[in-house]
Amino acid sequence: MSLTDELLFVFGRSREADLNPSGRVALVQFAQYWQRRHAQINKVLVVGHSDPIGVAESNNSLSQARAATVAEILVRNGIDRSVIVTMGKGSSDTIAKCSNGNGQASTLERVNCLQPDRRVSVRVLATAS
Repeated sequence: MSLTDELLFVFGRSREADLNPSGRVALVQFAQYWQRRHAQINKVLVVGHSDPIGVAESNNSLSQARAATVAEILVRNGIDRSVIVTMGKGSSDTIAKCSNGNGQASTLERVNCLQPDRRVSVRVLATAS
């Protein structure tokens, strides 16, 4: 099972307050789902991403910080920290397709278009109980 679409962050930010509200709700529900199932969770892979704006080193750090934020929310909601693996991929795996035609898109337009890249994906590997 995986979770991605709702876990979008504000441009240049990685704190819990910077995660969109539906993402916070989705994480709590995600953790509750796994607790209800009583499945043996083998691993929870939490991968942070960033958009390609800025310096690669900063984007890598930002994506790792986003993954850590999501991991903390999961732990706070009952997922065992020992099964969580976090990683940041920076802007190496972008999904947004921003076409600005003549190359004259404003910075704000580009930031808005690249929103889908400022995400965290969560995958759970578990065995049924």
